[in-house]
Formats: sequence, structure tokens, C-alpha cells
Amino acid sequence: MTQITLHLPGDPLPCPRARHAVRGRHARTYMPGEYTAAKEALAAAMVAQLEGTRPAWLLNGARLSLVAAFPRCQSRPRAVLPAVWKAGGRCRRLSKPDADNLWKAYADALTLALTRLGMPWDDALLEIGPTDRYYAAVGEAAGVELLLCPLTAAGELRAALMDNHMGNSGAAS
Repeated sequence: MTQITLHLPGDPLPCPRARHAVRGRHARTYMPGEYTAAKEALAAAMVAQLEGTRPAWLLNGARLSLVAAFPRCQSRPRAVLPAVWKAGGRCRRLSKPDADNLWKAYADALTLALTRLGMPWDDALLEIGPTDRYYAAVGEAAGVELLLCPLTAAGELRAALMDNHMGNSGAAS
């Protein structure tokens, strides 16, 4: 089992709130068309990168981590120190969109991509990993890097730590 890394160019895509409409006596809930189209494009890019692979370990669950590089602004954001901004490297972005909305959009696109590849997939098989948001470095293009790690390795480590802890906690001194 190995991890999977996907590189997706373009501005990071957050998941918006669902919209609601009433027509006559019927209410409906929908997602904005721009989001749906962008999610379709992300899924197509993921399918292109995953083509020819069928990692069976994904069906045992995975942890999804994101590193999002947003386009660099012309002027320095107030939350970034001047010296850090002038250095030209990546700067932490602690503003909207929220990390959970970014994660949800890419989890939804991954579900769509894996379903198109014929895998019986549901995003309930994902654990939330870290979501890091940055302003891109000078000259760096905006984009998102997804990292999928198998849960079994993390589960085996937890089990070993628990066994070790339980073995030590019952020992007489």
C-alpha cells in the first residue's frame, strides 16, 4: 500500500452552501451551477491522473489531506508580516474560504472521479486530514495537492500503541 498524490492546477475551489428555491408549492435544494461545473472539471483531472490504477486499499478507508496554494495578491494581506511577504515564499492564509469547505469540495470531486473509474466509493470512507492554505510563492501557480493515505497503516500504529500502553499500564512496580 502506498499513498496517492494528485496535483490539480487552478484556483482552489471551496464548496458553497446549498441554495434553495420554491416553485409553486414545491421546494428544491441545489448547488450553484459554477460549482457543479468546476467539480466536474476537477473530477476529470483526477480521473486522468488515476487512470489505470485501482488501489484496492482505498476501499478500507483513506485520510485525505490538502495543500492549497491560492494566487498571490498584488498587495500584502494585513495578516501577513511585511518581511514574510517580501521574502516571496509561501505565506499561510488564515482567511476565507474555510478549510472544511475546501476539503468537502475535493472530497466530493474525488467521489465523482472514483465512481467514474468504476470503484464502489463513498466519501464516508474518508477521514479528514490536515488542510493547509497558503498564498502561492512568487512565480508559483495556484493549485491544490491532494494526498490520500491508507487508514490501515494508521490503524496498525494506533493498535500497537494501545497494546504497548495496555501492557505497561498493568505492570506492577
